[in-house]
Amino acid sequence: MNLKNLINEVIEDWFYQHPHGFAVEPYNTQDLKVLREVLESNNYPTQVIEETIEFLSEKDIVKNKKTGNVYSVANHNADTQDLVKKNASPEDIEAASKGSKSTSNQNDDTPEKDSPIDPESANLIKRMEGSYGIDSRIAKTLEKFPNTFGETEKAKVKELEGDFKEFLKSPTPEVAQAMIDTYNLSTNESGSKLYLGFVVGDGRKALGDGSKLPREMVAAIEKHLPDFKQQGDPVKAAKQAVTTTSKPDISGAPSDDTPITFINKKGQEETISAGKARKRPRNHPAKAAYLKQTSIATADTDDVVKEIFTRDPFDYLDDSMKEVFGPKDDDGKLLSNQGGENAKAYFDQSIENNTALKSTMSKLEELEKAGTANPAVRESLQEHENTLKKISADYKLPSKEAEEAVNNSYAKMAQKMSAADPEMTNAIFKNVAEMALYDSEIAGGTEAYLPSAGTFPSGDKIRVDREQGSSKVEKIAAVSCKYGKSSSGTYGFPGETQQYIKFHPDEKKRDLMNNRVGAPGYSLGVKDSMISDPKEFNEILEESGVGPAFKEGGAEKVRSAMDAAKNKIAKLVGPEPVPKAALVAKAKQLKAINDEVIDALNQNVDKKQLQELIGGSYDEETGKTSGNMTTFFAGGAHAASMMAFGAALATSDGLDTIEHHHQVIDDDGLHMETTTGSPSMKDWNLTHRMFDGRGGGIIAGSTGPGEKK
Repeated sequence: MNLKNLINEVIEDWFYQHPHGFAVEPYNTQDLKVLREVLESNNYPTQVIEETIEFLSEKDIVKNKKTGNVYSVANHNADTQDLVKKNASPEDIEAASKGSKSTSNQNDDTPEKDSPIDPESANLIKRMEGSYGIDSRIAKTLEKFPNTFGETEKAKVKELEGDFKEFLKSPTPEVAQAMIDTYNLSTNESGSKLYLGFVVGDGRKALGDGSKLPREMVAAIEKHLPDFKQQGDPVKAAKQAVTTTSKPDISGAPSDDTPITFINKKGQEETISAGKARKRPRNHPAKAAYLKQTSIATADTDDVVKEIFTRDPFDYLDDSMKEVFGPKDDDGKLLSNQGGENAKAYFDQSIENNTALKSTMSKLEELEKAGTANPAVRESLQEHENTLKKISADYKLPSKEAEEAVNNSYAKMAQKMSAADPEMTNAIFKNVAEMALYDSEIAGGTEAYLPSAGTFPSGDKIRVDREQGSSKVEKIAAVSCKYGKSSSGTYGFPGETQQYIKFHPDEKKRDLMNNRVGAPGYSLGVKDSMISDPKEFNEILEESGVGPAFKEGGAEKVRSAMDAAKNKIAKLVGPEPVPKAALVAKAKQLKAINDEVIDALNQNVDKKQLQELIGGSYDEETGKTSGNMTTFFAGGAHAASMMAFGAALATSDGLDTIEHHHQVIDDDGLHMETTTGSPSMKDWNLTHRMFDGRGGGIIAGSTGPGEKK
């Protein structure tokens, strides 16, 4: 739908919902209230809603040049009207409607004679006091976040309002800093939000999310403290801290300063710290001694682990990836959990060795003292840990009853945490989602394992399926876990397509892609031969399913443009070795060369037909694209990488060795669902990180509709 149609649809809905069936300028409170409800019901972004309402509610008092009548309008027309007062207050408008002369010679851009305050500050004070000012923001926040924003917070916001007005009248860097320290104020990188650090959770955005009020308040502070933005957002830092501590770790590993004793190559006893032993190569005796003190079992010394990683396509993985967490017997060997025979041992090990949970609770306690975390979040985690221990003691393991009890505990914890602090919950649950799935499956008797390698590709959990009544392995699946909003529609954690295709059954497909443009042998993000060899290019094009969208002769024209770009990039980066830092330093040049292919794509690909094949959207009237279509036309590396990934999907039944798990918290609890991937790119959300410091290439998230588990 184009912009004109979108606006017409909103207006039609607005007037339909309006008691009078229409609205005219200047819009009153009821008009704007109905419009806000319409925009909110259609899920428009908060910033769009706020700016729309704010724009429509701003009124100028004008004097008609012909008639001399004074009245208010939304926008001053200089051809027919003289401006009496800009951004007038409700009181000004009321006075003008009664014929008052109090506004006739005033303009917000000109301060009163005796006023020491500058015009911008005067306007900001009026905005703070206006219909969509501080009081309005407080009322909305009280209604929206009753659990974290109450009368105490309201009173403190009013104190801030008073102090801010005084600051505007007599601004100095010292007063600005004192105000920041008193109210723990911070902003985002763009300066569009002013966070209230004394409020925990989303209520800290009480002053607005990107609207004029917070932007102007931030700008006022920056006039006297230019480095205000650089001071950072302490809550963002706190969220990053708990995201780090909550990464699943049930290794039970000793602290880095713990002494590890081993027999060295000379047959002598030697002792080093656990931190050093952990970093030794796999075949080093110090590493072996270290692993004995953890719950990590490796394929080179353990038959249970070896059975998992000697099957295609897991056998291709580097030896450092072939390890899992789990309870061990007296000889240090991993206990088998086939058929759930050692479910209780696995469940207890997950609880007792959950270093991540303990570290996160400790970090939250630290953040509470700094005022950046709500104690209810930590208390919910503690209650959950106690409940899991009680389930282990009171329930038969494995059993469906135990599985349901575990799910209920995670759901209860999630709801309590989310009610206390949704932002912190999101930061933690990105990682907790993996443990929720693992613990519930173990309790129910599923044979599941957690990979212990932090860089294990694409999968957060491994599940083993065996033939019924037999010990023979039928399938081993890597399961990618994602926690998110119910509206996101994405299953599994979005991952690098380079990592996904490593699970392809055909080893020739496993090295088709790289996560960085300019990498040796992958100048355009895909294997050089895929671009330089017309036969290979056409095979990938056909397998990907996008071939029919290329116009007659278009495939070769696009390939030639890609080949030219590939050669330019190879010349730019030079011979091997090419360190990552060198590619990051040349990101702008690499992107410019990549962009040179865009014209060839636009001229030789039928966008309407391509949209039907890969998803996303395309508006024929405006030419605008979104989703997968935007990614495809972003450059040569983008299109080539999507073709390679599409070919991998189509020739592996959607990379069916990987499954995609999705969790959502809502009023009814925690919901879980697992699906297989689809062989069609239409059922994947494809974005990209081609040129930033992290790299990543095409990033893929499954959206279904593969088989549900």
